Amino acid sequence: MIYAGPGGFERSEMLAPALLLAEPGASISCHFDGGREVSSPCIKHPAGKWSTATATNIVIVYFDPLSFAGRAIQTYSDNSEARSIPFATSIYEEYFHQLISGNINAREVIALVQKLGEDLTKGVKPPHLDRRVAIVANDLAENSAGRLDLKRLSALISTSPERLRHLFKSQVNMTLSKYKSWRQLYTMSCHILRTCGGEYDWTTSPALQQAGFYDDAHGYRTLSQYFGARASLTELHLNLVDCTEA
Repeated sequence: MIYAGPGGFERSEMLAPALLLAEPGASISCHFDGGREVSSPCIKHPAGKWSTATATNIVIVYFDPLSFAGRAIQTYSDNSEARSIPFATSIYEEYFHQLISGNINAREVIALVQKLGEDLTKGVKPPHLDRRVAIVANDLAENSAGRLDLKRLSALISTSPERLRHLFKSQVNMTLSKYKSWRQLYTMSCHILRTCGGEYDWTTSPALQQAGFYDDAHGYRTLSQYFGARASLTELHLNLVDCTEA
């Protein structure tokens, strides 16, 4: 999942492990809660961390938290490492303006994300993913509606709710509730593409309901948490491009 557009963002919590990419030849200034500030063309941003970013234009590449690239980002504790990421400069420069304008096809986006993921994980051994975590994650992907039901999920893998919480956090470095929110927002984006052709009216609630938020207030609160103030969202013209199939 990718966001590309003008400016940065103000006081929001990253919804998934992400790469923040600046316009070619420029840098992003990202201030993390706690006082750390990083200025770099490419910043690794773990999920669940609050920050404010300043940039002329910005591309945010979100990786699934259970993917190799996503877990690689999520395990980084020192964001100063962002300065030395050997990301795919040539292919990114080639596609940057197409990303910002939204005039890009699925095959090009997939090629870019694959190359970024390869560069991000180059020389890194894939971490082991517990089979039980994968079972729970797959279930949440298929059943994102409503509140987090820890009792039902823990029963799927024959463990206790507390043990499940600990296992998921230790493996993915984010909480189950945050992962569920990511799956709901991803489901919402897919629904918009299927029903609206990518044009989203922020005043409607069907997409929130389809994503499984238990009411509109919960959905809008989650959107505001991850993407900034709701008022600023409604002023943006957003176009979604389906990159799940090339």
